[in-house]
Amino acid sequence: MTMRGRMVLKGCSVPFEVARTGKGLSLRIELPGNPLEYSVDCPCLEPLELLGIFCPLWKRN
Repeated sequence: MTMRGRMVLKGCSVPFEVARTGKGLSLRIELPGNPLEYSVDCPCLEPLELLGIFCPLWKRN
């Protein structure tokens, strides 16, 4: 399973991809000038859970 999308950050919109591997998940975020790649060997995580680790929701005041 692969999940692709775009995230809106301050001043830009970047693509991301979360893919299920044989042992767990891999995440790639195309940050401007420096792509972020991360993988975890935990088959119990779902793609949105891994993405949520890197993109916390900020409470608006």
